Amino acid sequence: MPVRESFTLRKRLYVAIALALGQPSVAVAQDAPQYPDARSPQMRVATIGYRLASMNRQRCPRLEPLTGLLLHDLGGYDPAVRQQIASRYGLAGVGVLGVVPGSAAADAGLRPGDDIRGLDGKPLAPVNAGPTASYDGIALFTDMLVQRLMHGEVALTVMRAGEPLTVTLPRRDGCAARVALLPGRKPDAWSDGRYAAVTQALAEAAGDDELA
Repeated sequence: MPVRESFTLRKRLYVAIALALGQPSVAVAQDAPQYPDARSPQMRVATIGYRLASMNRQRCPRLEPLTGLLLHDLGGYDPAVRQQIASRYGLAGVGVLGVVPGSAAADAGLRPGDDIRGLDGKPLAPVNAGPTASYDGIALFTDMLVQRLMHGEVALTVMRAGEPLTVTLPRRDGCAARVALLPGRKPDAWSDGRYAAVTQALAEAAGDDELA
């Protein structure tokens, strides 16, 4: 997998959210929320990445806590559809799109549709919903969650079906490498030294073993 030094993957990751929810940059119908299933490219890439990072942790020079969460927030969407997205998904904080089976998040009982509102009893800061769609909010939240997990389990304040609850996320370490799905009609994969990117075309063309 080639390394692209100038690749600003972190700035482009929000487009994976658009793919997961079926192009939210256009009009969104007011129907029941839809979340990526286990065979979707988004969940396949997230699951394979989690398992590789977890099972190969003894070979990695640097470890970090793994969560197994696929997340989104309003800042990742075009401003024109944010109100519709908020209504459709009950999204006010950081929403759970998917949970990798067997992961720390799955064992904690987190579910697609949960809306994370706080960490260790403290509410999250308001969502940074700027004039353009950006993955920055999710990247910052992920970094903050990982830093807190470095000191042990973290209590998440979650809204589920309109009811608040507390979910305890355990610390579970793995390789400090994050995997992301990006749109692309050409089968390709690369790394910027922090993230590994896989195009949707590659995810769709390869079986799980080949993709891993």
